[in-house]
Amino acid sequence: KDDRIWEERYYINKQALPSFISNSLANMILVCGKAINFIRMCPPSVSISREETRNVGWSIEDASKAVAAASRFEYGEDEHLKQVVLDCSNATNSRLLRLVMEVHQLPRHLQALKKFLLLTQGDFVGAIFDNLGSELSKKVSALYVPHLNGLIDGILRGTLGQFEAFDIINKLKLKLLASSQFDTGWDVFSLEYAVEPPISTVLNERVMMQYRQLFHLLWKVKRVE
Repeated sequence: KDDRIWEERYYINKQALPSFISNSLANMILVCGKAINFIRMCPPSVSISREETRNVGWSIEDASKAVAAASRFEYGEDEHLKQVVLDCSNATNSRLLRLVMEVHQLPRHLQALKKFLLLTQGDFVGAIFDNLGSELSKKVSALYVPHLNGLIDGILRGTLGQFEAFDIINKLKLKLLASSQFDTGWDVFSLEYAVEPPISTVLNERVMMQYRQLFHLLWKVKRVE
């Protein structure tokens, strides 16, 4: 799966590693390759101008120099090889960081997760208890998810959530957990935040599971309060 591309898709086959490539250099090449593949996953509409690439330490000229330098390798020039790999790695990582942090705005998603799944948006949490209390007290079989999602949407637009960007609000949805016969809405209520590639490579299923676990714990604590 694409959301596991960084952790699981690629690895080093140490048995096939040439003797002149150390483990540390091999790891640097691996990370650089992962970064290049991640960049290729980004939507075609995301482009970086030549001037922007210079600003992050990468340009067409830099790529040409790296290719030319690699073509002049001779056996035993270990330091030369290390320097070329280091230059390519620094340039690629700089571009990757810009794509994740600025173009795809990872900090915005982390802030949204903090507000809504870690329940730091106080007025939003309070409004859920005030407006959904009667609905969540019902048996699970009596709950209608589209209706609850409509109520959540209304709560978002009536609290400070109304100042969130439209794309952030659209990622937040209600989800009911697996239930037993006597569970009520309070027992199965959960919020989901949908992430898409390439951000899902960072906020992958394992990470989002941890967020959901924290939400369930904090939700129970808030209910006791």
